Amino acid sequence: ITDKELNHKFFQAQMDVLKSTGSYWEGFTKLDLFQELMATMREAAVKVLVAYGHSLDVARKKASHDIIFWASVHTGSSIHEPHMTEDSLIGGVYYVTVPTHSGNLELYDPRGRSGMCKQSLNNLSAPPFHRTV
Repeated sequence: ITDKELNHKFFQAQMDVLKSTGSYWEGFTKLDLFQELMATMREAAVKVLVAYGHSLDVARKKASHDIIFWASVHTGSSIHEPHMTEDSLIGGVYYVTVPTHSGNLELYDPRGRSGMCKQSLNNLSAPPFHRTV
């Protein structure tokens, strides 16, 4: 099995648990680090939404919605393919560790890539993405 196939199966197993139980895999939820990570993601979402012009109250309300979370395991030769999460308001990534000689994280602004967004978002100022970290 390739690294890619393994990660796809791992992702699907996590999503199956979430869909069937409405909760994350117990192996995650028992960890204090998981609870801390979820709280940190919500705080970061509030900051991003406020930076994009939402009031603090609106940002907090939006950030209180469901978070779709999954873990991914990579080796020095595996990749996480570019993808869009069109049903998400904000996307992010957290690396616990990074294998030696790994490539850089590349974030792209999806505006203009979706037919739904193209017309209404053309006049926005330069996006904060399209960066290599």
